[in-house]
Amino acid sequence: MSHILPPHPEVEVLRAQLILKLRQQYQEMCHSREGIDSPLESFNRWLLERKVIDKGNDCMFPSSCSPEISQSMYREIVNDIPIKLVKPKYSADARRQLSKYAEAAKKMVETRNASPESRKLVKWHAEDTFQWLRKQPNATYDDYLERLAHLKRQCQPYLIEAAKGSVEGICSKIYALSCEYAKKVNEKSWQILQEHGVK
Repeated sequence: MSHILPPHPEVEVLRAQLILKLRQQYQEMCHSREGIDSPLESFNRWLLERKVIDKGNDCMFPSSCSPEISQSMYREIVNDIPIKLVKPKYSADARRQLSKYAEAAKKMVETRNASPESRKLVKWHAEDTFQWLRKQPNATYDDYLERLAHLKRQCQPYLIEAAKGSVEGICSKIYALSCEYAKKVNEKSWQILQEHGVK
């Protein structure tokens, strides 16, 4: 049976503190495991998406969801791997971003548990990009964007494969922490009710 407990200021303060803590933990996990900031508004979207399917008793924390791994959170994280891409303002920015993406992709397959084939292909595409950059010092803004789109198309499947376990781990951990915090909030609610003689 579902028990939706009445709101109480102390409980709401605790819930707000724990939501903030979970948001920070998401940012820290993305940063420490993937070297990226958590995708903008991703945490808020995760809360909304999870609450649609959640069968838990807390009004904020998802705590009874199937599947446990959010596909939207997973997709948003892998989309920013190995670096978050932004629309560059000038040709120099576009050139820099292309170089950074190639470097980050190469480094990622070298340091992750990637298959030898993935490693070989990503490194080849990265080296090909570096050669192109050396040969094309005066390429246009559109040339850089086209080259980046091509590089991402070629490398992304291998990078996702290499990051899959780690990103799924982030999604699972955030959900597990959410369940834990929902329990803490529920316990606090019952504690306050008992202090006021409600059982």
